Amino acid sequence: MKQLLDRLEHDLGISVITHDVWKDEQSYRILENYTKGHDCDGIPVFINTQTNVILCGEISYKQLKSWAMGGNVIQ
Repeated sequence: MKQLLDRLEHDLGISVITHDVWKDEQSYRILENYTKGHDCDGIPVFINTQTNVILCGEISYKQLKSWAMGGNVIQ
């Protein structure tokens, strides 16, 4: 997913903030707060804080780009 994030940042001219939830308890708490009430079993977790859309696990570039642009994400 790192390659897709790099491509997304380049294509859209944006910066995606990442947190290491395995090694940092504060980052894990942030993840926990955002995903309460969501059925999210996979890592990575993508959270668009402007639209509150959450994607879990490995996804396609098309899904990632739609998520980042605030559009509907087709699963």
